[in-house]
Order: sequence, then structure tokens, then C-alpha cells
Amino acid sequence: MRIIMQQQLLIQQLQQEIERLKGKQLTDSQTSSKPPSSDLLKKPEKPKETSAEAESKRKPGGQPGHLGKTRSRLWQSKPL
Repeated sequence: MRIIMQQQLLIQQLQQEIERLKGKQLTDSQTSSKPPSSDLLKKPEKPKETSAEAESKRKPGGQPGHLGKTRSRLWQSKPL
């Protein structure tokens, strides 16, 4: 009988802990005004690119042969 009472007490304590943690889970820096430093679990950092991934990226710039457009100057850089 004593073991059953101890187990019931432990079950109640664990249920209270679960409810407390569920409430805490709902409030993090994304869903409240709390700062990100108060989050329990940090977001995983993005893995760095390997050299093969870096080489496969497209190069910046326009298409070959396309004439770009630039704005004309409103004044001259040298005084007359």
C-alpha cells in the first residue's frame, strides 16, 4: 500500500512538471517578447559549405552579351 501511495505522489509530481514544461515550450523568443538568449535550446547552426558546393554556385553578373543600362550624370566631375 505504501508503494502505491509513493507512486501516485511521483505521478502527480511528474504531471506537474510536464505541464510546467509545456507552458515553457510555448513561450520562446519567436512567440513572445523574450530575448533569444533566454531560449533553452539553441537553434542549430547551418553547416558550412564544402568546396564542392561552393564551386557549383552560379557566378554573379548578367548574361553574356547583354548591354547594361547606366544613368547619365547630372553634372560634370571637372569644373569648366
